[in-house]
Amino acid sequence: MRYFLIILLLINCSIKYIEKIEKVSEPNNQEPYLTLKYQKSFKKIPYSLPILTTISGIGTSIFLKSKGYVMLSKEILALSLLSSTGMVGYNMRKLPKDFIPKEPFKVKLEGTDYITSFPCDDKGFLKINILEFAPFYKEGINFKLTIISPENKNLGSFSVNTEKIKDKLVKAKMRKYPPELIITSFSFDASTGDKDMFLDADEKRRIILTIKNKGKGIAEDLEVKITPINQFSFVNIPRSIKIDNINIMEEKRIIIPISAEKEVPNQELSLKIEVLEPYFQADAEPVILKFETRKFEPPNLILYDKGVEEGEIVANKSANISLVIYNQGKGRAEDVECEVKVPEGVKYLGEVSKFYFGNMEPMAWQKIDFPIFVGARYKEDSLKINLIIKEKREEFSKNIILSFPLNKPIKRPKEIVFKGKEEMGPYLPPPPTLTVDVDVNIPKTNMDNPYGVAVIIGNKLYEHKDVPNVDYADNDARIVKEYLIKTLGYKEDNIIFILNGKKSDFDKVFGTERDYKGQLYNYVEPNKSDVFIYYSGHGAPDIETKSGYFLPVEADPNYVKITGYPLETFFKNLSQIKARSITVIIDACFSGASERGMLIARASPLTGVVIEKEVKENINLFSSAKEDEISSWYPEKNHSLFTYYFLKGISGDADLDKNREISFGELKEYVSENVSKIARRLNRKQTPQFRGDEKKIIVKY
Repeated sequence: MRYFLIILLLINCSIKYIEKIEKVSEPNNQEPYLTLKYQKSFKKIPYSLPILTTISGIGTSIFLKSKGYVMLSKEILALSLLSSTGMVGYNMRKLPKDFIPKEPFKVKLEGTDYITSFPCDDKGFLKINILEFAPFYKEGINFKLTIISPENKNLGSFSVNTEKIKDKLVKAKMRKYPPELIITSFSFDASTGDKDMFLDADEKRRIILTIKNKGKGIAEDLEVKITPINQFSFVNIPRSIKIDNINIMEEKRIIIPISAEKEVPNQELSLKIEVLEPYFQADAEPVILKFETRKFEPPNLILYDKGVEEGEIVANKSANISLVIYNQGKGRAEDVECEVKVPEGVKYLGEVSKFYFGNMEPMAWQKIDFPIFVGARYKEDSLKINLIIKEKREEFSKNIILSFPLNKPIKRPKEIVFKGKEEMGPYLPPPPTLTVDVDVNIPKTNMDNPYGVAVIIGNKLYEHKDVPNVDYADNDARIVKEYLIKTLGYKEDNIIFILNGKKSDFDKVFGTERDYKGQLYNYVEPNKSDVFIYYSGHGAPDIETKSGYFLPVEADPNYVKITGYPLETFFKNLSQIKARSITVIIDACFSGASERGMLIARASPLTGVVIEKEVKENINLFSSAKEDEISSWYPEKNHSLFTYYFLKGISGDADLDKNREISFGELKEYVSENVSKIARRLNRKQTPQFRGDEKKIIVKY
């Protein structure tokens, strides 16, 4: 009790103030001031509190004395009386004479960024000159002022009737204060042209500058003056742009149009840009703009490739034709339009025969797909289709006759490489060929593997909102299956093929941590079966343990330990299988990143998982990237980068010594060299890894 009273005494006797400000008078024509009164007082303690404290102290003291605690009862009585006396004394305090703040009060005009300040006099009166806010005056609109104490405490807002001092405000507004002009931003805008920083021949662009008035006066009748510093030709630039006004604290965006004529040469331009204010000569600090013009480069629209989905065109049947239009030139093609015309006896089945592409930059391409039907009475040996390519300028338009043989297989389009003569820029992927070589040129060998067992999983469509799809995983899986059957001699009945595998699929096929006897285990003939496993999809690490996991399509990478399938379990269960050989191909990375960003929310790029440390001695393992790299896509080939070169390698390109056999060592060398080279062009690193028997033969021809 004694300690409670001491604490109560200290709390109640600590000084607590109340600040407030009240309106004393409104502005008028004689006195355009808003007068306020600042008041500061102590916060009073209710008088009931010392009375209750005294009564409770006396009662407690009597009770303690009756129990024999004489000394304690005296202490309690003394403390309660002392506490009550302190509270009464606190309420009788008076403010010191210097309670008025010496620092000025801030006054903010609501609806603007404008803040000024005014001091109190020694009696606490705050006189605010409303004419200070004259530049912001608008007829019929009252001012609302917020008062902020020197300690940054909001003391309230007051409305000022401007109608009473209307004449004074209008006079004060008339150029009493100079503006303060600054150019806050300045850019060479590319929205009306291409995305480089050149002004190309026959191109329009804009210079955009933002001007702000930070002063107390309105800026009126401004001029943006553009002065050439050097000589130039065939460029159109205005020399002056007028601005009516810029209000106080207002920003205005000014657009200066510029254009280059077709005859413009390569040259550098320097322009001085000034913002001139006529009345106070309060000009903005000028800026200098330098840029280059680039001479005219013509476009060159070509037919890059053509193809037929069915592989041939046959009379009395329909066919789906695809064309790729490519701008091979160095200049932009404008308002590009293509029209397809078929000969008599052939029916065009497409919804439209005219295709509008707009502008096509250098190296840009567009694909056209359309169906036709060749009538039974069409007697020509070949089908001739007229492709009309129109460009805004007639000299760049073309009329191309396409010829397709009838009733004969149509070969894969020839792959064309265009090499620039100027210095190399960043790698830009070429237009897609309409058929991919590894998809159609699958070699058939005499290899026969009747006991071979394979598992192929392609995880493309992920369900979690933060996990991007793996665009080509399904195509990777389907083509790998074709190679297993046609090239490596596996039986289709012995291939477990899964698209968009869930956690339950992984458990079913490979077994669980408690039971290794999954579907794969039961398919294998002991000591006879060669096992081949291929996975394309996402992998992810556990942040805490740095262990790797396959990512099923419904998994949450933030809880991969629960929703993923662990690599440790995968390799542990494989080691229980009595196979003749085991080959594992993993086209996934386990760094926590992907082509489209991090898989794990709010995580930095992680040090990835070293897959190879989990591998047992009897397993040959290919993985698509190192632990700190991502596995890239190869969009123009409709495959992942690793899988494309893996398939290209086993189709024959990896037979480095030309002995009609491909070893794992040869395949490793071929895949690593080509994947790393293309990845560098994409401005990234990807280094495929192999662990196993490099002398083992994977393909024989």
